[in-house]
Amino acid sequence: MFKKALTPEQQAVHDIINRVCWAHGVKNKAALERKIALSDSWCTNTIKRGSTPYALIDQTAQATGISYDHLLYGSPMSQLDPNDLLYIKQGLIKSLRELNEQGFINKASSLEDLEQLAKKQAADIEHELTIQWNKNTKERA
Repeated sequence: MFKKALTPEQQAVHDIINRVCWAHGVKNKAALERKIALSDSWCTNTIKRGSTPYALIDQTAQATGISYDHLLYGSPMSQLDPNDLLYIKQGLIKSLRELNEQGFINKASSLEDLEQLAKKQAADIEHELTIQWNKNTKERA
């Protein structure tokens, strides 16, 4: 009747698998297993073991362009400060300019196309934030 609480290790793996689902554009673990040809209940068994699925993270990062660190650790929201909105805007502008120059914006005709554009923008924003955070970290040192 009640689900057993996950250990911290299991919760971390659960969160990783949720980010992998998001990266592949699927809504649940079963859909992920079908999409990337994993065995049935692979995700559930991996969560139960609490073993970090490094190979899955690597495969997803290569297939989607989403950073390995983001898939493993999630968003670094705790690091956001007021200047980060400026960096996010800069990342969006760069991404939109590049997508427009390559003619992708006018070609987007389906939800999947828009999801791919959004993934590109998210990657560009993450890249811009990483550059700025690294620059700020070096300046503080």
